[in-house]
Amino acid sequence: MYKFVEFYWTEYLSRPPKFLTVDWPAGLTEKFLNLKPRPTIRELRRVIYPPGLVIRPLNSQNEYTSRGYVPDPDKPGWLKYDKEEYIKIIQKEAQKRIEVMIEIINSRGAHYDLADGLEKYNNTKLKEEDAIRSYV
Repeated sequence: MYKFVEFYWTEYLSRPPKFLTVDWPAGLTEKFLNLKPRPTIRELRRVIYPPGLVIRPLNSQNEYTSRGYVPDPDKPGWLKYDKEEYIKIIQKEAQKRIEVMIEIINSRGAHYDLADGLEKYNNTKLKEEDAIRSYV
């Protein structure tokens, strides 16, 4: 019983479900936020609200109620639940944010290698999964 509760806590309550995770490049956010001079409010808005945003960003007010809902093409202004479409949209929007961050970093004269960041992320992810498997 305790192992189930511990597994449930670590898998579902302490972090987003696996289907909502996005492969975010390692060190990208840190490099962006540690730019000298710091990113401006306008640049931060470009990252948080990139052009063409379909789903508004999740926050503490809509984190659980809006998850999985996408705009309904048959009824403008309405939402419908579609998990697969939601995942596709979230991943596209995350990719837009990654591209905007890299564009801003490169415009400042700093350089970020996307392939290197994704490789570091995948290595870290594998280590975490191995640690979870060995624990359970």
